[in-house]
Amino acid sequence: MADRSTGIAQPEPGRTSVSPLKAFAVGLFLLAILLATILISRNQSPPTTAPPATTTNITTLTNPEALAEFKRLDAARIEAYLHSDQSMLTDIYTRSSAVGTTATEEIETLRSTGIRADPRFKTLSLRIVSNGQTQIQIRQHVIDSSRFFDETGKDVSTGPSRETMIVLWTLEFENDVWKIKDSVVEARD
Repeated sequence: MADRSTGIAQPEPGRTSVSPLKAFAVGLFLLAILLATILISRNQSPPTTAPPATTTNITTLTNPEALAEFKRLDAARIEAYLHSDQSMLTDIYTRSSAVGTTATEEIETLRSTGIRADPRFKTLSLRIVSNGQTQIQIRQHVIDSSRFFDETGKDVSTGPSRETMIVLWTLEFENDVWKIKDSVVEARD
């Protein structure tokens, strides 16, 4: 309600007015709280999309056992590509594996385009880099001469027909089994 003589708004009966200085201070305080919340949330790690893996029956593998486990997973990975079978991938890759996500996308592309993969890998050497209770790293020196064929059988491969690579594989113990977590090509010839 405005005072007719001054034209200045007066508080309604039963309500109190807040001075502009107090309103500014309260606004500034709320802004400081908002900024502090944003800064705190930036410093926290982002939430994971996959629930944490359980590792109840951790068994440390000997180096020969670790190499045998890798060979089993690698053979299953090659089979999944050979048959364009995405359902096999959940037994090969951890839930949070980026390379597993890439494999799923690649196999879907093969299926949707009618391309057949003929994966050809010849391992020259395998070496244990680290062997822990929940993670194993293996360095593989491998020749990749994989080819790709369309529905008529025509070779539609791109890139070199033969490539030598050194790949660092990381296996992780997830839900009581070893799976591939990551792979990094360290060198190509």
